[in-house]
Amino acid sequence: MTLEKIKLINPFNHKPLLPNQEGWVDEDGNSFPLRDGAYRFVKGTNYAANFGFQWNKFEKTQIDRFQKNSVQSRERLFA
Repeated sequence: MTLEKIKLINPFNHKPLLPNQEGWVDEDGNSFPLRDGAYRFVKGTNYAANFGFQWNKFEKTQIDRFQKNSVQSRERLFA
């Protein structure tokens, strides 16, 4: 299927998106740019903020020295 046959909508206002040189745009001028081979449908700070929140909340989850089984990651890697 070609990209022209796919109907995309703005996920926030549900208006149709049309392709332009930078990415996708709706009739109100809201745009979703193509960056590094992917269309961006969220603000750049959204991803970074969520990642930072999870990193701080679960900072000891996957670090073996804080777990009862201190070789779990090593075992999983070699399995």
